[in-house]
Amino acid sequence: MTTVHVPSTRRGLQPYVVAALVQHGHSCHVQVVESDYDYCAFLVRWLVRPGRVAVVEHDVEIIDDVVGDMLRCGQPWCCTPYPHNAVYGTGPGSDDLLGCTVLDASYPAVIYLAGYLDAHPVPWTRLDVTVAKILRGEGLRPHGHRGLIVHHHGWHVAE
Repeated sequence: MTTVHVPSTRRGLQPYVVAALVQHGHSCHVQVVESDYDYCAFLVRWLVRPGRVAVVEHDVEIIDDVVGDMLRCGQPWCCTPYPHNAVYGTGPGSDDLLGCTVLDASYPAVIYLAGYLDAHPVPWTRLDVTVAKILRGEGLRPHGHRGLIVHHHGWHVAE
């Protein structure tokens, strides 16, 4: 069974996130992000192990089992687009967000991504955009999976 990684700020984990993943039969590992660069370092650590890496962020609740669908898919970059706060420059249904993503850590472009991020860490505020830019630059496009998920961004506790 693949563990779903849940990066979260110390006070930002929404109560629905882990409960929804467990309800769909997924094992979860909540990783507390203490600094602006921790999420990037965690992503690198997760990607250096071969296999599929599932990420569901601390404020994304899956209603449908989109994570299971993405884990069973053979594409190297899977995501479930969802509406996001326009302040961050992404519109409704953006597929460049990491909030609900599966990456194949055995795929050459993803291996390159892990190496790039290890050598050039970026803060969490730029991680989505950087990952998408690198993977698109390596010729990948996100394989979108449709399903109901809820982005609880309005509940975020600023730290």
